[in-house]
This record gives sequence, C-alpha cells and structure tokens, in this order.
Amino acid sequence: MTFSPSGHLSAPGLALRYMILLAWNLPSSEDLADAPKWLTSTQPQFDVTAEVPSSVLAENDVPVPLQDLAPMFQTMLKDRLKMESHFEDRPVTAYTLVSVNPKLKRANPSTRTKCMQKTLTTAGSVVPDRVVACQNITMAQFAAQLQAIAGTLYLSFPVLDGTHMDGAWDFTFTFSPIPPNTASSPNATTAPDVLHPATPPASGPLARTSLFDALERDLGLKLDTQERPYPVLVIDHLDERPTENR
Repeated sequence: MTFSPSGHLSAPGLALRYMILLAWNLPSSEDLADAPKWLTSTQPQFDVTAEVPSSVLAENDVPVPLQDLAPMFQTMLKDRLKMESHFEDRPVTAYTLVSVNPKLKRANPSTRTKCMQKTLTTAGSVVPDRVVACQNITMAQFAAQLQAIAGTLYLSFPVLDGTHMDGAWDFTFTFSPIPPNTASSPNATTAPDVLHPATPPASGPLARTSLFDALERDLGLKLDTQERPYPVLVIDHLDERPTENR
C-alpha cells in the first residue's frame, strides 16, 4: 500500500482474503469460517484505491497504521461485495502452556516488565534465529504474548496459561521464526501443520530449533493442544465480483 500526503491510498493486487483479515483485525485465516470455496481456490485480488477518512488522518501520520484502516475496509467490503458476517464461538484446536521442568529465574519485582527480541544468524540459514528475553513477566502475561512473539505460522490462536506458576520470572529462549519443516523446504509456499509438526533433522545446516523444542529445552515449558471454543468470523454472504464504481 502507498499513501499520498493527502491520504489517497493505492493498493494494487490486494488479496481479498487479506482485506477481510485486515478489516476485522484477524491474525490468520484460521479465524475465518464458512468462507466460499472460490475465495481459497481462485485467491481473487483487486486493485484498491480510496481516500482515507479525514478523521483517521487527523489521528495519525502517513502512512496510516493498518489497524486504523479496518473500519474503512469493512465498509468497502459490505458496500462493494455485499459481505455479511457475524462472530460465533466454534471449537478449535489450540495450545495451552504447561510446566514440565521449569528452568526460569525468579524476577526482581522492581524491574520493568518486558519481552525483547533480537536476531541470531545461523550458518547455512537464510532466516536468522530469534532470541527472546523476557524480564519480570508472569506466565499469564507470557502466554498472552506468545502468538505475537511466534507468529501465526506457529500459533493460529491465542495461547492459554496452564502452568499454575505464580509470580514473575526472567528467562531467555532461542527458536527459528519459521518452523523447521518449512524452513528446510526452499519451495514451501503454505503454512505447515503446526499442530502436528514434522520432526526436524538432527544435524546439518538446516537443522533448526522449533518454538516447541525451544520452550521445552530452554524453559522447561511445553505447548499442549486442546479443543476449546473460540470466536471466529463466520462469512454469511460474499459476492465474487464487486459492484461497479460509482
């Protein structure tokens, strides 16, 4: 997307599925339900041009943060593609953080609560590993941040805290931001089945540490799967072609 100083937005070749995720601030396609088959099979794209509302421009610099464009995209999808939708709790398979053999240090309560990330270049890897250092953070806070830290390639839904560990902690762990079974395939174009990740090779330049292995190796924690209700956006109606410009 590009913006002019006056707030004119130009977004050529924007995927319709991405527009829907953007419009409702959804982290991944797993948060969509009952989407028409053509949305996945044809993967439609559209050239979008729009004037950002003056009220949004008044609160932001250019370019405007994407989340602030959500209401504008919602209006466009409802007007031009007659989209109708609602949120509904559906059963999903998600993760809960549990304690196995904790390797964390009790935090100094006077220190600031934060998690910081930096990259670590690994020989033979195109994508650097990621080092995460958290300070004075509770397990509930850490679980709530894990999806943002790891990304939707790993975690399609928010993580719940099931460690039963009270207090705040300091800890560091290192993992590959791309799951090993994806990173080791130069032609991979789709997200892996992260709920049943493939076992990475034991050695070699492409052997990477997954988020799952890093949490258990470095922290003595584990991500367990469970089925639970989660609000997803249900698409009731969506036209395949937009109405003409007026």
